[in-house]
Amino acid sequence: MRRLDSKAKVRAANALAIASAHLRASSVLVRGRQFDAAISRLYYAAYFGAQAALADNASRSKRHGFWIGEFHKRFGRGGTWLARKYPRLLSELFQLRDDYDYSGAGPSDGRFTQRRYKAVYQLLKVIEVNTPLLHYAEFFEGTLLPTFAPNALEFDYYCPRSYFHKERMQLQMQAADFVATTVERVRIIGRNAMRSASASRQGDYVLGWNSRLGQDADKFLIFLDLDTDDLTKLKQILAGRKGWLFASGDGFHFVGRELLASDRMWRHRLSQARRAKDLKKVIDDRHIEFSLRRGYSTLRMTTSKFKPFAPFMCWDNT
Repeated sequence: MRRLDSKAKVRAANALAIASAHLRASSVLVRGRQFDAAISRLYYAAYFGAQAALADNASRSKRHGFWIGEFHKRFGRGGTWLARKYPRLLSELFQLRDDYDYSGAGPSDGRFTQRRYKAVYQLLKVIEVNTPLLHYAEFFEGTLLPTFAPNALEFDYYCPRSYFHKERMQLQMQAADFVATTVERVRIIGRNAMRSASASRQGDYVLGWNSRLGQDADKFLIFLDLDTDDLTKLKQILAGRKGWLFASGDGFHFVGRELLASDRMWRHRLSQARRAKDLKKVIDDRHIEFSLRRGYSTLRMTTSKFKPFAPFMCWDNT
């Protein structure tokens, strides 16, 4: 596994999310026998995959030629964690994309396109396996605590299949005592508590963190649970909202950058988000409803049989 700093992890995750969206779009186009358009999408999937593979490059260049050149420099000779066939694949797709975009020419052979689809799929898988991601524990240690300086952190151990009728354990700890490994220790405490309570379906339980910060619970963050797999569209919707976006498997978590100083203000802002025209189509209204009834929001941090995907940051919009 290669080593990346926090910013590079977010850049890689963002690029991989965009690449996956293009790959899904190409699959739809292949099924519709639009092979030339599918090749164009496959190029963009490979291109953003290349940016993820080069996430430690601090350049902000928007030129495709720059990233293709850097991809060849690093991986074109082989002997690295990424085979040299992939830079050649990217160059081939770049030329095919140009032929389609600027001259209207493109492949009409389904088997040719399917082989390129399989190659791009394999490329993204190799990059995913070799890309460390920024999970909540590291986000707490590197961003949350330095940004908000809370006195305490609050966690819930709960069943995400049900907000109310299942047992739910809450734990608060001094923020000064938190390190990344704290998450696993708190999860074990919660698991043992559910065993003692003889809770049903214990394998479904997860650890979540709560939007209330501070020993007196007098500081709040806005949490949104968003049901969509379209990252590009979601980033457009959230463009005016400062915060951090985490991929959660079937959707995304949004953690707002603004620190709210009262329960009343938190309820007001959460209700505003619930009614916002741009968010209505993607926001999980049940999550907001239950949050308002409980007096705080919870976002899942760990995995279970029911929720096997560990959330990771894919966009820093602060």
